[in-house]
Amino acid sequence: MQIDKKGLTKREKRLILLLIILSLVVGTLNLIIMPLVDRLTEKSEEFYALDFERMRVTLAMNSESNDRKRHADAIQKYEQIQSDYLSETQTNEIGRILNELCAAHNLRPTALSLSDCRDYLDPDIESADEYPSAAFSIISADMTVSGKYSDLKSLLDAVKDIPYLRVSNCSFSLNSDTTNEYLDIISITFEITLLG
Repeated sequence: MQIDKKGLTKREKRLILLLIILSLVVGTLNLIIMPLVDRLTEKSEEFYALDFERMRVTLAMNSESNDRKRHADAIQKYEQIQSDYLSETQTNEIGRILNELCAAHNLRPTALSLSDCRDYLDPDIESADEYPSAAFSIISADMTVSGKYSDLKSLLDAVKDIPYLRVSNCSFSLNSDTTNEYLDIISITFEITLLG
């Protein structure tokens, strides 16, 4: 076998050059570009994972904020219910006390209405926080009763001895029968003082 010393033909040179260029392109792709693409994909996955975590935390914070708002609303509703209950209980207790007082003096209650509570602070005290006993409230109770004049007088005398109760107004009308001291309508306005 004889080797031709003439060299490579033009066509073979082109094929070898094409093979070298193709090898460089494939090598560059495998050694440089593919690792970059892999890192870019990895970073993209990390970004989406972090974005998902951010959205989850944001939703949790919104949920927590909504939970706090619902909790605050529930506390406010509870306090309102408690206030209404205490007010109703207080009204019932005042009505019971006044009804028993009238019954003890042979007066028959026919109507009772209570005004809203008016809060006061002793003017000599600067703050109710320092001296809670210096704060007090007054409730007016308008009561209509019927009975005898002597019973009304004994009720008014008894009220003088009750420290938290006073009569601010009393009016009555006499029955047309002059032999009987029975009064048709007696209107009494009590002021009840509630301390603290």
